[in-house]
Amino acid sequence: MSMNKIAAIIFCITLMSLGNAQVSHQIIFEKKYSDLPFGIRYENSGNYSAASFDVMGDSVFLSSFNTPVIYKFTKNILSDESSVNEVDQDFVKGIDHDKVQRISRDKIDKSNSSTQLLKKKFFGGNEILSDQGGILTTQSGKVIVKIRVQTKDQLIIETEVPEIFHETRINFPSNLACADLIGVDASGNFFLLVETYVSQIPLQMKREVFILSKEGKHIAALTLPENKFIFTIKDLQIDPDGNLYHLYSDENGIKIFKWNCLTCSSFSPIEYPFEYSKPMFLPSIRIKEEVQTE
Repeated sequence: MSMNKIAAIIFCITLMSLGNAQVSHQIIFEKKYSDLPFGIRYENSGNYSAASFDVMGDSVFLSSFNTPVIYKFTKNILSDESSVNEVDQDFVKGIDHDKVQRISRDKIDKSNSSTQLLKKKFFGGNEILSDQGGILTTQSGKVIVKIRVQTKDQLIIETEVPEIFHETRINFPSNLACADLIGVDASGNFFLLVETYVSQIPLQMKREVFILSKEGKHIAALTLPENKFIFTIKDLQIDPDGNLYHLYSDENGIKIFKWNCLTCSSFSPIEYPFEYSKPMFLPSIRIKEEVQTE
C-alpha cells in the first residue's frame, strides 16, 4: 500500500474521530426499585414503576404509576414531594422561568390524559407543547408541529415555527413504524424518537433518536438500547442546550443518562456501551413469582 493511501486512511479515521469526539454521556441518576419511594408493580400487562421524568439543573423529577406524587431528587437524594390529581398524566419542569419552583402542568382534558404528552420547545421562546398523535399544539391550541408517518417509506415533519424549516422529509427502506417529537432546543434543533421494524415475525423494533437542524438537515442518530424493563409514559427529554436525557430501565432499577453534544455533526450512528445494549433474558412472570413469595 502506498504512503499516499495510508495517509488518506489515517486522515479519514481522524475526521471520524473528531466528528464524534465531543459526544459523551454520563449517568446522572441511579436507583434500585427497592430504593424508589414508589417501588415497582408487576402485572401481566407489564412492569410499572416510574411513569415520566424531567431534569432541571442538578435535580431529577419522577412521577409514578403507583402513587399520585411527583418526587424531586437532588444529587440522588429525595428532597421534595408534590401531590398531583392523577397518576397517569405526564408533566414537565422548568419551562416557565417565572415558575421554576413549581411543576408546570398543561391543562389536560382528563378524557384524553392517557394519550396526551407534554414536550418542550425552547427556540423562539419557551413553550409547552401538547402532543396528541403527532399533532403538537401550544397551551392556547395553536398547531406548531405535525409529525406524520406517510408510509413505511417516509416521515414528514411540518412546522409553524418562524426561522425553522416549514417541511422536511426523511426516507426509509420500507421499515418505518412510528415517530414522535422529543423536543426542540434553543438553537432550533429537532429531537425525534424514530422506531423502525427490524423484523415483523417475530416483532423486533429499533429505537433511535434523530437530531435535525433548524434547516431540516439530519445531524446525528443515537441508537437506544432494546431493553425497556418498565412501561413508561415518556423516557426521553431534552434541555435548552440540546442535552438529551434518557430514562433507562433494566431488571435491577432505573438510570438516567445525559448525552452531551449530540447536535455536533457525526459521521456514524452513535451507540450505547455494550453492557446496556445486550438483551435481557429474565421473564417478568418469574420475577413476579419471586416477589410474591418473599
